[in-house]
Amino acid sequence: MKEIPTEERKKIMLNILCDFAQFCDEHHLRYFLTGGTLLGCVRHRGFIPWDDDIDVGMPRYDYEKFIEIYNSEKKNPNLFLYCPETVPDMYIPYGKVCDTRTQLKEAIDSPVIIGENIDILPLDNIGDTRDEAEAMMEKDLELRHDLFVSQWKIIKERSWYKNIAVFFIKTFSKKKTIPEAVKEIDTFCRSKEAKDTSFTKYVSHLPSAQHSEIYDSEWFESFVDGDFEGMKFKIPQGWKGVLTVLYGPDFMTPPPEGHRGSTHITKVWWKE
Repeated sequence: MKEIPTEERKKIMLNILCDFAQFCDEHHLRYFLTGGTLLGCVRHRGFIPWDDDIDVGMPRYDYEKFIEIYNSEKKNPNLFLYCPETVPDMYIPYGKVCDTRTQLKEAIDSPVIIGENIDILPLDNIGDTRDEAEAMMEKDLELRHDLFVSQWKIIKERSWYKNIAVFFIKTFSKKKTIPEAVKEIDTFCRSKEAKDTSFTKYVSHLPSAQHSEIYDSEWFESFVDGDFEGMKFKIPQGWKGVLTVLYGPDFMTPPPEGHRGSTHITKVWWKE
């Protein structure tokens, strides 16, 4: 198989994003750029030059509708939504829209082989008080630790001392299968799910967030257009607050050159 260089990978991801955004618009589903993709939109008007993925968010209410209908109603036959609801052995508690013409290798232990993709992250309710929200985050991180341990594997791309740490953590940690860990996290993330489009005071991308990623739900009450690689995509009206939580008040200042680079250990190939 032919390995795909980073710049070509970005074009594939951008095409997936365009298809995803069009699908959401046609089905009246709310979505928005988030994480490093939101930062790239605001600071670079496209990809962060040293980044190599795309993250989009959806309020949980819209996310549930999306995963229910996407694979049956999408128009592009080369795309497929991988998530626990469509692939029972899926190794993460959220969705990835993948290009099935490609194959991706990740630094994890999983029976599911996916292709180049974009992450679809539900935005979950986490509480009406700060204490309640922080307690949700703590429990979420505890549950996700078990999943991470289940996924880790020794790989040559990782330094020897980190591989030793992986070996000891996997050997002496309590064992859960990946589907068990994913199910437990997914059930917890939905525990404050509303039956309508309403939010609690605080929200977060529970299936993937770090402890500090607690957002004011007012930031997501509406969405505005942002420029990304010459096209328009939705971003939260409170994007400044979101980016300040994620990257600090100086988010418009790029990090020093020595701290630039992707944290993902992945390679992608064309299948044919």
